[in-house]
Amino acid sequence: MYQHQLNRVITVVRTSLVVAIYDKTLSLNQAQLNETAALSLITTDTQSICSNMKFVDSLLMSPIEIALEVFLMAQNMGVACLATVLISLTSTLLGLKIATRTEPLQKLLDQATQERVTLTTPMLNSSKGIRMLRLFDMLTQSIQKLRF
Repeated sequence: MYQHQLNRVITVVRTSLVVAIYDKTLSLNQAQLNETAALSLITTDTQSICSNMKFVDSLLMSPIEIALEVFLMAQNMGVACLATVLISLTSTLLGLKIATRTEPLQKLLDQATQERVTLTTPMLNSSKGIRMLRLFDMLTQSIQKLRF
């Protein structure tokens, strides 16, 4: 039941973000408009925001759960429960260190996605001409090269 409600909230947020981006692109003039930027925003940014929303509840409840678990373990195991706390803290700190290194990589991934969208959009808009000139395989290969 909880997971269903969380998915509903995420769907509402995703829809709101897409509508907000779409409305903003409609209010821009032609000089400011870049079709692929809005499309890339809709796909990559909204997806990352919505996928991270699944973890908000664990962020809020984890400290309470950890405190309760340590209390119960201390009653049963005594001082030995500190070993599990130390392991948990170490893994959390290592996770934070890794997370700080992923931000620049995420930016590179977003830029690569933007390049693929920029290349793919005109190709899809002129697919008839591309098929007539038999350029489909060549353009497909160039898009595939951008993925790696």
